[in-house]
Amino acid sequence: MLVNDGENVIGFLTVKMHFPQSADIHCMAIHPDYHRQGIGRQLIQKLENHLLSQDVKLLQVKTISEARDCAAYAKTREFYDSVGFVPLEVFPTLWDESNPCLVMVKPLA
Repeated sequence: MLVNDGENVIGFLTVKMHFPQSADIHCMAIHPDYHRQGIGRQLIQKLENHLLSQDVKLLQVKTISEARDCAAYAKTREFYDSVGFVPLEVFPTLWDESNPCLVMVKPLA
């Protein structure tokens, strides 16, 4: 899914379907000039509407856990929390020891 400003792509989201009932946000990014303008929320809502039309029940996202002190990832976790994701589990070595993986999930209604 893409969002553009009329000329340039300013945000995108990719999704991976592991099973018919669940989806995984594989990658999401918004150009820094457009942060805090609702673009991420727009992408999440568009994705949720699409997934609900496909009878998907659960959406997940993986990000860096708070065990790694990083302001950028703290903002990422805050964003996902603000759109209804809840932390499920931390996998300390899924990617590698310096990048502990936090799995967040959101039930779709």
